[in-house]
Amino acid sequence: MKKRSSRIFLLVLSAMMVCTIGGAVTASASNWQDTREIIYFSGNGDVIKTQSREKTDTSPMYLFNLPESGNVLSRNESIATATNSPKFAYEGGVVCTATKNTYLAVGQKKYISSYVKERGYNWCNFEMYPQNKLPSTIQVKWSPDSIGAG
Repeated sequence: MKKRSSRIFLLVLSAMMVCTIGGAVTASASNWQDTREIIYFSGNGDVIKTQSREKTDTSPMYLFNLPESGNVLSRNESIATATNSPKFAYEGGVVCTATKNTYLAVGQKKYISSYVKERGYNWCNFEMYPQNKLPSTIQVKWSPDSIGAG
């Protein structure tokens, strides 16, 4: 009887450990799902921006310039901005990209390192310049966190 209760106790304890570890892994990156955005570019040379999203961890941000997109995306200085408010990240936040130059051809995907969380911010977005200065429709998928992305 004592052996059996010891086995049951060990089995329950093992199951609890698996649930605890599994729960910690899934909770570490809760905002990795892609958002698809269609952005209309007038051809005036201005920067285009994604909507702001909450960044929950220090993993790289993910950006995919979809094959249906009508333009190459680039940024000489930086591509990610961040603030502590969803409104202000879109209106012009603090530059938080680790890489200075970013080039994203049509159909290309990139994981882009940033310092959003490390600098104490919670919201971010991408800012890009279409390389071709003609009117076009830009189609991207992106996520602020990349762990768990397929």
